[in-house]
Amino acid sequence: MKNNISEIINFNFSEDNFIYYSKNVINQYTINALEININKLKEIGCGDELMDLEINTQRDVVLKFKKFAIKNNIEQIVLSKKELRTLCYSLSYSESTIESILSNEYELVVFLDLIDEVWKESFLKGLMYTYFVHFNKSNNSIINLENYLVNKIEFYEGGNAFFKYFKEHKKYLYLKNGDITLGYELALKNICILDITFAINRPKSWISYSYFSGVLCGYYERNKTNISSYIDDLFTILKEHNNNITYKKIISKLIIQANESLYSDIQRIVKLKALEIIGDPSINSFWLPFENATANEINDLKNAQIILNEWLTKEFISVFFKECINEPRRKKFWIKYASRIEKFKVYGPEHIKKRLQQNQVISKFVNSRFSITNSNQNKCAFVFQMGDYNLIEFSEEGYAFVARKTSQVDYITRLKTLQSIEEIRSSNYDEQLVKNNGHSFYDLKEDGRLFHKDSDVSWEQKFDYWINKKIR
Repeated sequence: MKNNISEIINFNFSEDNFIYYSKNVINQYTINALEININKLKEIGCGDELMDLEINTQRDVVLKFKKFAIKNNIEQIVLSKKELRTLCYSLSYSESTIESILSNEYELVVFLDLIDEVWKESFLKGLMYTYFVHFNKSNNSIINLENYLVNKIEFYEGGNAFFKYFKEHKKYLYLKNGDITLGYELALKNICILDITFAINRPKSWISYSYFSGVLCGYYERNKTNISSYIDDLFTILKEHNNNITYKKIISKLIIQANESLYSDIQRIVKLKALEIIGDPSINSFWLPFENATANEINDLKNAQIILNEWLTKEFISVFFKECINEPRRKKFWIKYASRIEKFKVYGPEHIKKRLQQNQVISKFVNSRFSITNSNQNKCAFVFQMGDYNLIEFSEEGYAFVARKTSQVDYITRLKTLQSIEEIRSSNYDEQLVKNNGHSFYDLKEDGRLFHKDSDVSWEQKFDYWINKKIR
């Protein structure tokens, strides 16, 4: 009967179509506009904009304070409340010949005693700003500021949402893991990582302050098992935070995590971002530990550098054997040893270089790892270092693999130009690196060559034996 009525009134209703089209009632443009306006409202809700201080104003009040403080004439310091409020925001002001108040423990104590006598709530805004910007667990002045702020917040009776929040959660102010605890608990509450400043009634601009380094680290540690769901947002907020120490802390952990098979889905974006933000793992200066790094953080950076170098080496090997010579067995063999390859360089004609540059991951590093030969011959060489050896694979199918002790010929990897590939295909190393009688191997050489030809054993078995016996 139902079908008959639908037919009579010519009413055709598809539940599947309704569900499909309902998802697109609000288009993406409208959604984006709403998100922008929501963020504007959040910013307005935070209120308490920072003072817009001119450099000259800061300089004047700092010098006026130092004039008396340096001479220990504390009782002669006469500053208005407006000047004291300015100083609260200017404790880190310095010049080439003038150190900041914050870097001088004595001057900071004098200043805190001074404002205590004429205390106003507006002082607290500037002090909290300074504390968040210069949150540093190894600075004595910041430790003094921590004690002072915790005491003021504990007895705060005003209506400022930011101060009330920290009165209820004083633990977040402590230099000892306060920032990390906040990040951990925001993740526990499923607060979006992009909204962590709003969660404590601060505008988005505060994300660049040092305090949020620990917050981001704590958030990641608590929620790293769900990293796939917010990896894009994490890199967005890291960019806004723009702190080299935080980059190294979190990206090193991400690399180590993405190296696990369970998190292989994030490996590509982690690889690209690590190369973009920190840099080429072959350049040690990019991966040096930051100041006051812990033993664990130093170890994470070292391991991450090794892993990233292995990832990049695998990419080059894959592209090289695809673009230069279609040889799946060689590609599979050398990818197996990628973790042991320390340095590498490709030599070949310009058109091969351009083909390699089309690969998104390695494109930015082709220039530093590819040397153009002056010959137009379609021949390439992949020169890489393992242990004390330079190893060379050629794109030409009939060319042998060559191994040379770096103490004798380490000039190879320093060559900037070659006339042709033949220059490094020396006939001085005609001896076989290892001989065999069936599965018995003997007569190992320091230098020589091996061919990619199977006999009573596969060439891979012969290569494996020599590599594992000679290269440590």
